[in-house]
Amino acid sequence: AFEKILKQEKAAKEKFTFFITDNEDFNELLSRGVKDINMLITKAHYGEYVAAGIPWFTTLLGRDSLIIGRQTLMLCPSLTKNILFTLANFQGKQENPWKDEEFGKMPHEIRFGELARSNIIPNGTYYGAVDSTSLWLMLLFDYYKWTNDIETLKKLWPNVLDCLKWILNNLKTTGYASYVKKSAKGLNNQGWKNSDNANIHIDGSFAQPPVSLVEVQGYTYAALLRTAELAEVMNNSELKEKLLKTALDLKKRFNNDFWMEEKQFFAFGLDKDGKQMQSITSNPGHCRETGIINDEYLNTVAERFFEPDMFSGWGIRTLSKYEQAYNPMSYHNGSVWPHDNSIIAFGLSKIGRTDLVNRIFSALFEAARLIEYKRLPELFCGFSRTYRRIDPPVKYPLACSPQGWSAASIYMLIQSILRITPNAQKNELLVNNPITPNWINYIKIENLRLNNSAIDIEFRKTYKGFVIDVIEKRGDVDLIIKK
Repeated sequence: AFEKILKQEKAAKEKFTFFITDNEDFNELLSRGVKDINMLITKAHYGEYVAAGIPWFTTLLGRDSLIIGRQTLMLCPSLTKNILFTLANFQGKQENPWKDEEFGKMPHEIRFGELARSNIIPNGTYYGAVDSTSLWLMLLFDYYKWTNDIETLKKLWPNVLDCLKWILNNLKTTGYASYVKKSAKGLNNQGWKNSDNANIHIDGSFAQPPVSLVEVQGYTYAALLRTAELAEVMNNSELKEKLLKTALDLKKRFNNDFWMEEKQFFAFGLDKDGKQMQSITSNPGHCRETGIINDEYLNTVAERFFEPDMFSGWGIRTLSKYEQAYNPMSYHNGSVWPHDNSIIAFGLSKIGRTDLVNRIFSALFEAARLIEYKRLPELFCGFSRTYRRIDPPVKYPLACSPQGWSAASIYMLIQSILRITPNAQKNELLVNNPITPNWINYIKIENLRLNNSAIDIEFRKTYKGFVIDVIEKRGDVDLIIKK
């Protein structure tokens, strides 16, 4: 038994990047995250993926898997590769309204229970997600930047072209990435906030489809722009120019149609008539790292998330507590989701707002310290923090725990505070003016992989300032440090 444990530990060290800090509570959180991800990795006959969460989503969810893949590229690039191929196996092949399936579209959910097998529900392979196709393209780009895996890019290029066909066709409906439910038993709302009462106007009325959600425009813009770069790698200059033109047009219209001048914020979305859904939500936070937001709005939007109606003390709420639909115990209308916060933090890091990244990072860490097993659940309630040391965040009663993208959030947060950017094509890792919160003075990263190389790095606070040391390199990777 002891030898078996040693073999498992050795296999884990070869597969995963390891993080060690001078904060023991945080080390426990890091260890828990790896264990939970490892537990949720599922090897089915059709491929490997990360099950979304236990007990309700112990299956393949497209959006969840793709976001987990983005969150864990520092941790395990091979996991991302498997996610890409597994979802490509289920890419839409036909028009099937019962499943909300369309040619080129990536799936939302796959189930194998009795109801799915008997076709009573469409979830055998269900495609009701407006964002999974763009997220798949974004993940492929990110994977390529970490690995320079041209062989995988070539194998998946036919899937890339089919994704683009779906995206460009979808844009024709309203000019924006939008959704309309076609299946009688499909999801009414098809963004990440897909509960029935999530996508509403400020007066509480439901937005009528086709609905164009704010974050999905960011994903679409990023997918077009980043796939244009991949098209250059594939020597397709005509496609590159087409994608760049479409992306720039989308960005121009987006900043005009989604911006709410009176509220100095971006609308949650547009309904079938192009009317703004004017609720203040966390969704625009997903847009920052995509590049779709004009520079003059970036800091205004960033700081709005930390007003008391949005920042609970444990993280950013999904919906402002000033809104009519706000309920701190609602699934999507006032709760706090760790993965949502990690994506927002990643965007803040991209625009240099590490002060705000640290507020999110610290809030989630302090929440995890007070939760069983130091495990971040799927979500918790949006009640304001009391700042009494013994009071944990209020549990959401039906939250999955463990949940894949919550367990993976911590690794995207580490990438955000250290501001690590990969460029496997040049064998370079860029570290751009990193910062750590006041409860971490030391971080060591072991076996961080880039291309076919690996590197061990130490980050230390000293009386002279922040010190970065390369402990060991295996391969040709270069560490580029900027201040």
